[in-house]
Amino acid sequence: MDRKTYRESLDGRWAEALLAATTEGSDGPLYQRLLAAREHLETIVDEANEALAANPLTETVAKAAAQKSNRKGVCTIKVDALGIVQLEVAANTDGDKNWTSTLPSLDALRKAAKEAGIDPEPFGRGKRALMEAIQEATAKPTPKRRMVKTAPALGQATIVTLPDPNLVDLPL
Repeated sequence: MDRKTYRESLDGRWAEALLAATTEGSDGPLYQRLLAAREHLETIVDEANEALAANPLTETVAKAAAQKSNRKGVCTIKVDALGIVQLEVAANTDGDKNWTSTLPSLDALRKAAKEAGIDPEPFGRGKRALMEAIQEATAKPTPKRRMVKTAPALGQATIVTLPDPNLVDLPL
């Protein structure tokens, strides 16, 4: 049988009455010792979180730990209320993605590929390769340029004799 468990803090008066009725230790009432221990732990947890915030290596370790666990977002390391050091990775809550792609959606590319007569299945999830194939298929062929031969300047041809064949720069 699988069931969900709901927990919340019990009212302090009830907790004190229950714990006072059951046992009393050598250091005083059990509930009072529990409260003192909790206050002491809260103080230590606050000090630990301040030390983590001041440490320049905390951000680097947080990013490495997030990368190792395949998490993306804003990374921090904090000590929780029980004294356990934890990695926190918070995704953007303003609705923006952590990164944006300039490529169209995969569904739009697959639809365009089918319209261009290309089977999108061999490309899998490769957007860039599919987009290049669509561009090649839909590109209009450029007409070949015709080479036009031109004749030399029209006019009377003159024969010139060179005095020395080793001369390269001659005034024209």
